[in-house]
Amino acid sequence: IKIPGEFLDIQPAYLLNWDGDHENEQIVKLWRLIQDKVLKYRSKKVGFNQFVAILGLVLTGLSVIIAITTPEVRCFLKLQCPENISSEKTIKSSEVTSQSPTETDLPNPIKSTPTPQPIIENPLPNKTPAPTLTDKNNPSIQQETASQQSVEVEGFIFKLKSCKRLNENVKCDVLITNTLKDRELRLYGNYTSKRSKLLDLEGITYPADSVEIDAIKNNYYVSTQLIQNANVRLSVSFIEIPLQVNKIQVLNIEAEGFESPKSLRDIQFRDIVLSK
Repeated sequence: IKIPGEFLDIQPAYLLNWDGDHENEQIVKLWRLIQDKVLKYRSKKVGFNQFVAILGLVLTGLSVIIAITTPEVRCFLKLQCPENISSEKTIKSSEVTSQSPTETDLPNPIKSTPTPQPIIENPLPNKTPAPTLTDKNNPSIQQETASQQSVEVEGFIFKLKSCKRLNENVKCDVLITNTLKDRELRLYGNYTSKRSKLLDLEGITYPADSVEIDAIKNNYYVSTQLIQNANVRLSVSFIEIPLQVNKIQVLNIEAEGFESPKSLRDIQFRDIVLSK
């Protein structure tokens, strides 16, 4: 305790064994001052201790609240666990399922009686085939029929494969087979009086522009040696065919055999639909 300067001149002898009976005014003031200081110090210490205690209680309460709201702590305290919740839901769903009525619990269940199928003994098979309908207006069917056309002249078989259009150009492919011994054959494109040609539905004739066989192409004619029973492909090309022409009435191939120097007649194919 800090003693004020006014009390510094008090002799220590006066303080020893003082019982409060003396009427020394300074000693009484000093004693009261000391008591006041001690009381204030104690009150401050008690107030601080109370504050610390209250703060501790508040922090303890907050920690308890936070701990209770944590799922792990709640599960540890067996208050509420996710496993318990899921198990409770499973138990409830099983109870609901067990309580749902089954077919055996329903009164007077109605059972359907199957209707017996009639038995046919020794059925007679239908030997009459179903009629096949043909569409004359279908270009694909006509084209398939035309591509199967074949002509045999003097041991040469001419089989039409296709006639295709590319803009105003038309190209017809014919497969030639020699059924006799090896011999030479000449095919004509546009050569003076001998030429291959096509005739459209309007009666207009278009001469061939070129012929090609064995990778040899010529505007007038080509000649090739045909081996017995071997196939070669002939291509006859036409140009400047109007776009409205989509069907050939007659395709005539002009050819000549060298062993019989005369034209092979009737190498003709009819009703050919142009494909693209």
